[in-house]
Amino acid sequence: MTFDGEPIEMGDILFVPEDADAATDAGSIRGGTYHLEATAGAKRVEIRAIREIPGKLVEDGANPGKKRAAEEEFIPAQFNSESRLTVDVATNGSQTFDFNLESHD
Repeated sequence: MTFDGEPIEMGDILFVPEDADAATDAGSIRGGTYHLEATAGAKRVEIRAIREIPGKLVEDGANPGKKRAAEEEFIPAQFNSESRLTVDVATNGSQTFDFNLESHD
């Protein structure tokens, strides 16, 4: 799983079913890879990831008076809240879905 040719180091991936009453399947992205157990059917894919903003510090809410690196969600909405990415999960067997995202898509 990449964004602009670079592995997504840490994030989340969701397989959201077309049926609003069905549960969403979720997995973690680590080092450009993910694994999740998904129920069968057509799904909309949402990919989210955050990264540190170099040189920018913010107050650390968990440790008053301390600073921590600022973070940003860097995957554009077109791949998460406004995603048009889809997969069709089969009823049996293992499947692989690769996502190589580009900021200009």
